[in-house]
Amino acid sequence: MIYLYYCSYCDHSFEIKKPMADVSKGEVCPQCGMKAGRRYTAIPHTFGWRLTDRCHEKGGPNVELERDI
Repeated sequence: MIYLYYCSYCDHSFEIKKPMADVSKGEVCPQCGMKAGRRYTAIPHTFGWRLTDRCHEKGGPNVELERDI
């Protein structure tokens, strides 16, 4: 996964790719060497479900969900 970090000391943003198991470990700013905090961002995700094309047809709110495999 790619995580976004921000250093409030030097106002530098950077990304780091690391496994989810290492998320709790802190990161050091590559620009100034101070401790950087993780920034949380919204990630669009369907959680394995998607709307089928039939839900976009005229005729009402009959929305069908289809499981992504």
